[in-house]
Amino acid sequence: MPDSSLLKWSGQGAYHRVIFPGKAADLDAFAVRVSEPGVFLHSASDVVPRKPILPYGRYGLEYLLYADGFPPVNFRIDLDYTPAPTASEGIKAVLRWPYDETEHGSARDG
Repeated sequence: MPDSSLLKWSGQGAYHRVIFPGKAADLDAFAVRVSEPGVFLHSASDVVPRKPILPYGRYGLEYLLYADGFPPVNFRIDLDYTPAPTASEGIKAVLRWPYDETEHGSARDG
């Protein structure tokens, strides 16, 4: 079953964040470890040890951001994760926002 737990905000120890009007905050959308292949989530899931959610491949990672008093926001990260000598050389990610799933189809590119 996919991990659908809350994601961690960058630089915070919490999974909830107050963002004041006119301000922004960074979200840890996913992580890659140099010592272990796979794409991981910084989520509230209590699974130890944390296991990768995806192996090497090309994916469309879809996210839904909820905020009290605001409509939900969809965004997508197109991820090309291939074996490489260093972790940063093997990752290409492109943010797609705003993102409309009905326009683009399934989350998984294959």
